[in-house]
Amino acid sequence: METLMNLLQETALNHVMSSGLAGDGFGATRQMSFRKLIWVVTRINIQVDKYSQWGDVVEIDTWVASSGKNGMRRDWIIRDCRTKKMIARATNNWVMMNRETRRLSKIPEESVPLNVLVEYHLTSMTLDYRHECRQSQLLESLTTMSSTGMPSPSLFSADLQSTHLIRQQDDKAEIVRARAEWRCKEHH
Repeated sequence: METLMNLLQETALNHVMSSGLAGDGFGATRQMSFRKLIWVVTRINIQVDKYSQWGDVVEIDTWVASSGKNGMRRDWIIRDCRTKKMIARATNNWVMMNRETRRLSKIPEESVPLNVLVEYHLTSMTLDYRHECRQSQLLESLTTMSSTGMPSPSLFSADLQSTHLIRQQDDKAEIVRARAEWRCKEHH
């Protein structure tokens, strides 16, 4: 079980680092580090259907989702690479905590409403870079959402559209303008 838990942790850290979010190597973004926030595991559940043996090759899928008002959840599925059969699965829950006060902290507001992140797939995104930004600068993220007004008849049309602006907090200089399209998860 210890080896399996180490593998899950390594997979999660690799996932975070490949997303460009690991500011400190432990899954905290640079902004979290600036605010003295850390992630803390509150629960883990592992179910093993079959242990792999020496020489077996496994593949691991992992993803994150929100969990309640102040938490995140990470899931893993481990499959035998040869048979593609699931051999184990795991879920853990995380909360954000101030590393100095040890008090729980709310997750900062997302620019895109949480229900959109849960109920829709991002199908298209265009980013227009406007200005350079430095690591120490505080940013604001503004989003407007609109409906296309009709259900998605194909994979290439959207149910929702979002327009985004990321700008510097102090002088309001635009960093990025973006447009995204979202398709309801029920349509595929």
